[in-house]
Amino acid sequence: MKFQINKDKIITYCILFIWCLLIFFSIFSLINPEWVRNIPEQKNNEIRELMQLADIDIYKGNYNNAINKYIRVLKIKPDMVEATIKLSSLYESMGNTGMSTKALNQAIKQNPIVSYLIYYNLAEIYINNSQINEAINCYIKALETEPFVMNTYIKLGEIYKKVNNWELLINALQNAIKKRSDIKEFYVGMLKRDLYYYADFTDVSKAIQFQLDKGINEKDMKNYDKNIFQKVLNRDKDLAIIHNKIAYAYAAKGDINNAVLHFRKAIQIWPEYVDANNNLKYILANKKKL
Repeated sequence: MKFQINKDKIITYCILFIWCLLIFFSIFSLINPEWVRNIPEQKNNEIRELMQLADIDIYKGNYNNAINKYIRVLKIKPDMVEATIKLSSLYESMGNTGMSTKALNQAIKQNPIVSYLIYYNLAEIYINNSQINEAINCYIKALETEPFVMNTYIKLGEIYKKVNNWELLINALQNAIKKRSDIKEFYVGMLKRDLYYYADFTDVSKAIQFQLDKGINEKDMKNYDKNIFQKVLNRDKDLAIIHNKIAYAYAAKGDINNAVLHFRKAIQIWPEYVDANNNLKYILANKKKL
């Protein structure tokens, strides 16, 4: 015996079914079962476990197993920079530069906020493979998003020293000093850093991005003590080291007066700085010969 269900009944059943589903999901969201609340935590626990196991695999020399674990981590959390960098480093240590750079290049779009970390590591790989121009381009790209840029400028300086380009070396290191010595740059750096730290907190990250887009003015800096900031700079050994490097570059160019000036600046900041003191004594003693 065949039962025929008319169209009206079919529509009625469908509406009832949809309403039941809506009621079910409403109750479900209100109850918020513990296993649902724990899903993000479960994923984080799985990621932590996989990362730890990968480290153990590397220690034991099981590199392929470690690679598989890093890949599993990235399937769970594609924007996990730490896993990407470790995967890339592992490929590079195994002599697979192609896969190493591929892993990093693929991660750049996933990690726009911290892309500087990826570009920085790409630059290191290119340097190890004597691809100087590619390394320079990556360091320059890193500067666009990096919160605190001094070390990247120093790295650029090291490359320019290798190719005896003293003008670009001096320019890079002077930029390092400029950025380090500007309290506004420090404030912007903190905002860029916090943009990554608070990426999962929408309201906070939006407020930080708004401040960055708006720009920094004197009003934003009124709560910061510029005198204390300057006192710290006056004894900043990192700045003394940079001045010593700039002085060396000027000496290599034959510009003795500027070399002496920067050696003295280095010593003014760090009176016990042996290299700067020795360099200054040498250049003064041999000034006529240089």
